[in-house]
Amino acid sequence: MTDMLTAPRHARSAAPHTRPTARWALVGAAVAGPLFLAAGLAQGFARDGFDFTRHAISQLALGEAGWIQTASFVLTGAPLIAGATGLRRALYGGPAPASACCG
Repeated sequence: MTDMLTAPRHARSAAPHTRPTARWALVGAAVAGPLFLAAGLAQGFARDGFDFTRHAISQLALGEAGWIQTASFVLTGAPLIAGATGLRRALYGGPAPASACCG
């Protein structure tokens, strides 16, 4: 007894085709986390009196050299937001409708 199993014709592929823009946004999101950590570690080791066991990395935004950490927040936050939109486009094939966020 041998039966042949076939998938329905309307089945989606396991590897959906994503646009290059969405793919680059996803890469940016994947790089943003390690980039933020590397920038925070470099600043923490360079700043006198900063102790990783007592201070949060976000406290590096205080003081005269705080602009560096603020720039790090912006330069890593933007790829994360772009990555969220890229993930939406990769999973569902297009931008989210306005009703998805504004209820």
